[in-house]
Amino acid sequence: RALEDHGTLVEVDMDEPERLGVPIVPSLWVMRNKRAPSGVITKKKGRITYRGDLERGDFETASPVVAWSTLRVLLVLSLFLGWDTVSSDFESAFVQSAIKQPMFMHLPRGFKSKSPGRRCLKLLKSLYGSATAPRDWFLHLTKIFRELGLQQSQHDPCLWFKPGKLVVAVFVDDCVYCYKDPKVLEEFIAGLRKAGLVLTVESSLSEY
Repeated sequence: RALEDHGTLVEVDMDEPERLGVPIVPSLWVMRNKRAPSGVITKKKGRITYRGDLERGDFETASPVVAWSTLRVLLVLSLFLGWDTVSSDFESAFVQSAIKQPMFMHLPRGFKSKSPGRRCLKLLKSLYGSATAPRDWFLHLTKIFRELGLQQSQHDPCLWFKPGKLVVAVFVDDCVYCYKDPKVLEEFIAGLRKAGLVLTVESSLSEY
């Protein structure tokens, strides 16, 4: 349902990738239990992933995450300044970013097409497992942060700030916000949602 809601993929005939000369990569179910810090299971997750280990080609895959030393400095700084902190989690983050090249995937196990003929899935947005997915997401988030007026740190590419108002640290699809005025944070979160991002704001940093 999440993939459908985000317009991540569409079912097509296998003639399309064959005509383009693009391989159809297998899909893979990944199941896991998500646990709270106490170890209690809070959610059971099932995810369809793209077999990126079978991708062939020459493309950029590197994507940074915030350094823990940066995060420690940010938290100490928030204590000295008396600023508040919260975290957020982007829902199905990778599928919120677009892809630049045609990608096709075999129908997931257990999924039956209602259309006749040989069918596969065409990706319209990035998908977990793809070699370029982390980078696609980071570039997508970077573009939106800049549009919302954040400046990128010269010391850590995953540290962003509005001088004297807001500091944001990014670890893949999780963010820590350090802010002086709650209204500034509310406006920024509203801006993220207006840009089309789906996220949940947490009350503490324990999940992060």
